[in-house]
Formats: sequence, structure tokens, C-alpha cells
Amino acid sequence: MLAVLGALFANAIIAVLKLMAAVTTGSSGMMAEALHSIADTTNQVFLLLGLRFFKRPASKKHPFGYGKERFFWSFIAAIFIFGVGSTYAIYEGIVKLNHPHPPENLKWAYLVLAMPKRSTATVRSVDAADAADADPAHTTQAAEVH
Repeated sequence: MLAVLGALFANAIIAVLKLMAAVTTGSSGMMAEALHSIADTTNQVFLLLGLRFFKRPASKKHPFGYGKERFFWSFIAAIFIFGVGSTYAIYEGIVKLNHPHPPENLKWAYLVLAMPKRSTATVRSVDAADAADADPAHTTQAAEVH
């Protein structure tokens, strides 16, 4: 759970930086990167929901418990990422075909793209360390997240 919170925090910061660079440069590629980071942040929220809900004890309505619910939330996260990415790609393709223009101030885009590599690697190493301490089922889930 700590790894997911760390990834949520890191992805949120990265998303804000990329969004600022996208607005500054007018680059559709940078905007796609920003939306990808926003989708990753939302993905972490869905995974937190799954980690919270699957631990509920069995009830009369669900005698076998809620263990599979974490897979449901992972599925919802995947659909969300696909939906955001494909919707933006279609929208941006139509806009750029109708009104083409080159991006400006690309130094900001390159700076922002170079920065997250270190922070993402740090979050993933923390995630791998947490997964190593977890049970085998959790290790599989952590590997699927990244």
C-alpha cells in the first residue's frame, strides 16, 4: 500500500509538470504525456480502492470474501487508461489536421521529459522492495501494475 501511495504522489507531481510544459509549449506530444501521467495517477487511486476493498471479511452476501475485488479495480484502471489515451489521440488528430502549428519553447518539454525518469525509478524500486516483503499473490499484482 505504501508503494501505491508513493507512486500516486510521484505521478501527480509528474502530471502537473507535464501539463505545465504542455501549456507552455503547445505540444500535442507533451499534452499526451501529461494525460498519460494523469491516467497513471488515476490508476493508482483505483488500485488503492482495490487494496482497501479486497480486505473486507466474508459476509452472508459474499461468503467467499472480497479477494477478487482487487482484480476488478485493476481492470477498471486499465479501461480508464485506454479510454483516456484513445479519446485524446482521436481528438488531437482531428484538431492538428484542421489547424496544424509547430510547438514552441521546446526546451521546457525536454526538461520536463528528462526529470521524471529518476523519480519514477525511485518509486518502482520502493514498489519492488514492498512486493518482495509481500505474499506471492501481492508480488504478482505489483509486477502487473508497472
